Amino acid sequence: MKNLFFCICFIALFSNVTNAQSVGINTDGTTPNASAMLDVKSTTKGVLFPRMTTAQMNSIASPTAGLLIFNTTTNSFWYRKGTAWANLSLTNGSGITINSSGQIVANDISNTNELQQLSILGNQLSISSGNTVSLPPGPTGATGATGDQGPVGATGATGATGATGATGMTGLQGFPGATGQQGATGATGATGAQGLVGATGATGMTGPQGFPGATGATGATGATGATGATGAIGATGATGATGATGATGPAGPAATFDIAIFEERKPHAQNLPLPVIAWTKRLLSDVVLPSPNNSVVLDNGNIKFIKTGMYLVTASAPAYRVDSHRLCLRKGNGNIEIFGTDEYSATTGNVVTRSFVSGLINVTEVNTLYKLDHYTKVFGSGGSLGVDVTLPSPNNGAQDFETYSQIMIQKIQ
Repeated sequence: MKNLFFCICFIALFSNVTNAQSVGINTDGTTPNASAMLDVKSTTKGVLFPRMTTAQMNSIASPTAGLLIFNTTTNSFWYRKGTAWANLSLTNGSGITINSSGQIVANDISNTNELQQLSILGNQLSISSGNTVSLPPGPTGATGATGDQGPVGATGATGATGATGATGMTGLQGFPGATGQQGATGATGATGAQGLVGATGATGMTGPQGFPGATGATGATGATGATGATGAIGATGATGATGATGATGPAGPAATFDIAIFEERKPHAQNLPLPVIAWTKRLLSDVVLPSPNNSVVLDNGNIKFIKTGMYLVTASAPAYRVDSHRLCLRKGNGNIEIFGTDEYSATTGNVVTRSFVSGLINVTEVNTLYKLDHYTKVFGSGGSLGVDVTLPSPNNGAQDFETYSQIMIQKIQ
């Protein structure tokens, strides 16, 4: 590099002194431009100017105007303009320059009589005459206070579906489902064809007689012969003494099962008058089977549960010549606890139907009262909520009655 530099200087000096002609540096022998003292031509290389820091640039002794260097501190070309260094990239040559100290220098406007107005927009410094220069960025200021929350923007497009997560733990085994019906037996497949019988091999030659074998083990004992005829029965022996009485076993659990059957009867002549009300209360009047353990009794036609516990209640009430009817079990005057079936019988003729009630009730207080309610809609002529029966009278004669309701109660716990 030093040799090339000295060569260029020598050529320039020699040309200036002797011929005062232009000097050209190229690889194709092109004649240098007549207006240039030095014409460098290349399409693959450039001219490298001196490179130095800002401090080194400011240390150059008596720099002359027009001196050009590349400042590695600002990464830009600087040239000497008058008595100051100017950043070549921060001036437009028409009045404003920023020197190496970062100061703004106004050039060529001091002799004007016009009042110049400076303005800054972004990093552009302008004067009223139209000249502008880009200001170098200053130090970053402190972070300002957070502004008010702006309005919520429109919801963005749905992002792509994320990767499938890891498989979760296997859940608990569910209860086994009901066994499905047995499927139909499939048809029996066809029997395969019988294979061919192979040919019988030839009989081999008889081998030589072997040595006599050892005597075999004694065979098993033969089966026992048939039993002979039974002999005559001997005389009966004397009766032995009576053995001691065994200890009494533990007492079994007390029985809790109890049952009672009640019935409501009325003379046949006591049919309900027309028009009939929407429902009528059935009051039991006869004890067919009393409660052995006194768990339940009749009380003025109502059912009175003396003991607490779980009871199975089954009841029925017949009717004929009514539109529809239903029997229900009610606790006192409160809510219905068991609804019976809704039945229908024609309003003409003698068709009898029964409404049935069946269910469990849990009696939690002693002496709790229940009663039967028999609901109906429309009676036909001669309709009734009972069915004709013939019962024996107290004097063993025949008397017509109607049975209005029957109930069976079982204490099961």
